[in-house]
Amino acid sequence: MRRWTRERAGREGCEMKAGHVPGWAGGDAVVDVADFRGLEEYRQWLLMFRLLRDYPEGLIRSRGLARLPRIEARVRGSYYHGLVAEWRETLKDPDPDRLRSVALDVSQKGIDMRSIMPFAGVMGREDLMRVIGDSRNEWGKGFGIRRGPFAHR
Repeated sequence: MRRWTRERAGREGCEMKAGHVPGWAGGDAVVDVADFRGLEEYRQWLLMFRLLRDYPEGLIRSRGLARLPRIEARVRGSYYHGLVAEWRETLKDPDPDRLRSVALDVSQKGIDMRSIMPFAGVMGREDLMRVIGDSRNEWGKGFGIRRGPFAHR
């Protein structure tokens, strides 16, 4: 796994910050898979949780802002354009708690925000595959589903 270190963050031109992430209790999320209507909703939340936990905030903000114009060009309707505007405001706001609260919100609006999240390419492939496998396993455990042959081991 390619973890971010302070040294690597410095080479990438980002500041590595430790900070409180709402929903953390001793490093584990308080959120339960039952809080979500489906695996994909949970997977998107877990992806954001791990992204905020494991990657430098500066990198997340800069890549997100760079990607927003492409997302804005593809969304339709005032509601989704409003969500893009909120991502832009959130990513420009230096308050790390605001970014975390928007990204990890479990309400319908939070789910909608994550459906257009502008962070593609930030997380490494190995970490992304781990999120996919872990989400499938945790979803299965939460609902008593047996582990499949493609589950992350």
